[in-house]
Amino acid sequence: MSRLKYFLIDDLQKLEKAYTEIDEIIANRVHYNIKEDTKIEEHLETLENFILYWRQHSKKLEEHTDD
Repeated sequence: MSRLKYFLIDDLQKLEKAYTEIDEIIANRVHYNIKEDTKIEEHLETLENFILYWRQHSKKLEEHTDD
């Protein structure tokens, strides 16, 4: 796999970890229902959709090898 593929996959994994940790921090520290805060919900949804989209592409990258 090329260095670019490793770089992209590594960044995606870091992004997924950051998203998960932020989501957990909010859930543990916010004393109201997060669904009531539309801005937070929208931002988390945007991040989640981005991660899901690129996760699908990263799997395709992993399937292809550079010769």
